[in-house]
Amino acid sequence: LDPLPPKASGEGVPAGRLGPLHTARGAQPTGLALLGAGAQAVCVDWQGGARLVDLGAAPRRHPGTQLLAPASDPEPSRRFTCADAPPSGSTFLTGNAAGGVAAWDARAAPGACPAQELGPQSPAPAVQGVWVHPTQPHLVAAGDAGGALALWDLRATGGPAWRCPGRAGCGAVVGAAFAPSAAPRVAFATLDGTVALASAAGHSAELYREPCAGMAALVGDGDALLALTAQEGLLVMQGVLG
Repeated sequence: LDPLPPKASGEGVPAGRLGPLHTARGAQPTGLALLGAGAQAVCVDWQGGARLVDLGAAPRRHPGTQLLAPASDPEPSRRFTCADAPPSGSTFLTGNAAGGVAAWDARAAPGACPAQELGPQSPAPAVQGVWVHPTQPHLVAAGDAGGALALWDLRATGGPAWRCPGRAGCGAVVGAAFAPSAAPRVAFATLDGTVALASAAGHSAELYREPCAGMAALVGDGDALLALTAQEGLLVMQGVLG
């Protein structure tokens, strides 16, 4: 981490700069996850590489630990598309181009196999994002390029706990947020401008739709949702996750 001099609040200057973390030719970073309550970060790439970085160290002297080496032509299940991690612990999750999700242990020996792999049994659209429940880290939501959202329980075997299929023409899932309630409900947004709320039954209810705007991102804040449209509009929906 290259320390930068402190600036006045609001100037938008980062406190430090990471990198370069990946040295393999053609390695395209696709996901970043914080581990150990923010003390470390895992960066994954399209070539199947993963590197663990201590955020208190200087990458120029210590570029981190290579957990997985990038390959020149990895299998689709090893082409990482995104990453996330629980608020604490050493586990991180990756989505891949084959439509699957894998759980990894950052403490395992470099090159180790995933601790757990989750579906699908047949080719499926690439996973676009994975999101770990903030208080129930065994619950993981995964949204794919076809607009489908699945909820996985890391304690169970077999298929997802439930899956909401994507609608025709809805586009990829661009963001998701868990409701703070104990019941696993997940709000998610798709490229066609829709925000929906998925329930444990595998059904989804439309909360908002503006096809002319499209959706670019979605995050949750308590019982509220914040959605960014492709037209740079910011939508705030209060009380929808309560």
